[in-house]
Amino acid sequence: MHDLAERIEVGVLQFETVLAPYEDEQLVDASGAFNADLKALKMEIRESGTIAESGLILRTVEGLELLVVASASPYFLWTSGVISMREEFKPEYPLKNYRISAI
Repeated sequence: MHDLAERIEVGVLQFETVLAPYEDEQLVDASGAFNADLKALKMEIRESGTIAESGLILRTVEGLELLVVASASPYFLWTSGVISMREEFKPEYPLKNYRISAI
């Protein structure tokens, strides 16, 4: 979460290598198709003159997708595709507002 202005904040994704999951983390076993070649795309949002990398798309050669973006709820993620979140979770911004580009 980054504060951009008074009462304006945007969620960003940050990746790091971990040795083991934290106790309260949820793990999901993705489809076997995600063990092969993947195309990774980033999802950027423009807010208050700032561009933030707030999402990721993993696309298989078969066309399956996994979208991961910052959720409207702070410090949560929203996913769609082969793994979808419960209804109460929503992306921080409408998906049409994200600019998608190669990583």
